[in-house]
Amino acid sequence: MLTDTQRAIYRAWRKPAPWMRATPAGALFAARECRYPKQIVETSGHRGQNGKAVIQYWYCKASVPFRLVGYADELIRSIDHQGWYGDSFQDRTLRGIVFQLPARNGQTQYLYGYEESDSGSIVLYRDIETDESDAARSADGRAEWVAEESREYDEAWHAGAVASDKVQEALDNLRVEVRRWLACVHYEDRAGLLSQDDDDTQASGDELREELDDAIRDYRRAQSDWRGDNAEAFREGATVRTIPAIGRRITL
Repeated sequence: MLTDTQRAIYRAWRKPAPWMRATPAGALFAARECRYPKQIVETSGHRGQNGKAVIQYWYCKASVPFRLVGYADELIRSIDHQGWYGDSFQDRTLRGIVFQLPARNGQTQYLYGYEESDSGSIVLYRDIETDESDAARSADGRAEWVAEESREYDEAWHAGAVASDKVQEALDNLRVEVRRWLACVHYEDRAGLLSQDDDDTQASGDELREELDDAIRDYRRAQSDWRGDNAEAFREGATVRTIPAIGRRITL
């Protein structure tokens, strides 16, 4: 669940005009890292919190004032990939990365985190490691965990979009049939219409209403599969929230 601060950040990312607005998945990701929109452009080294973990955000790799040790897959050969996919389309990856802090009491110190492929930004966790390999494993583990949550959110968003599109299509088809029926009712020469026309119109309308009912049930069934933040993602992806009806509106 998001904290009140994270919810405010999420709304800030989703507030701009559509052509500037972050995607729901991107907004949630930024909210979890406590990254305000303005801070991404103007501030580097912003401190935030992801759950109980304290993190620090850097605008790009060059802005991190610590010595770059390398990516997790470069430091440990058993890590045979160059990042974890952060979306269902496999366009964005999170790659574990390790930096070295100045030694303390003669003990080497490392910070670990991940690099985002789409922006080049760095998220570092403020958990100090004293072994390079341990830091690399932690970096890869964090990247995997965050990427998995981001993928689930993305999948929920697209599931909501698909389910609501089916509802909208069924609703549009029914509206077309209703307009055709009204045109028949108000036709100037009703005597020229066969009774079979009325029967066909009624049968077609019943079929389309059943299709709409099925689409609504499928939407609600798909929505029930998601919980917490992913349920919010499902609703964000949906373009249809209510169905107009006589005297009321049906909430999906």
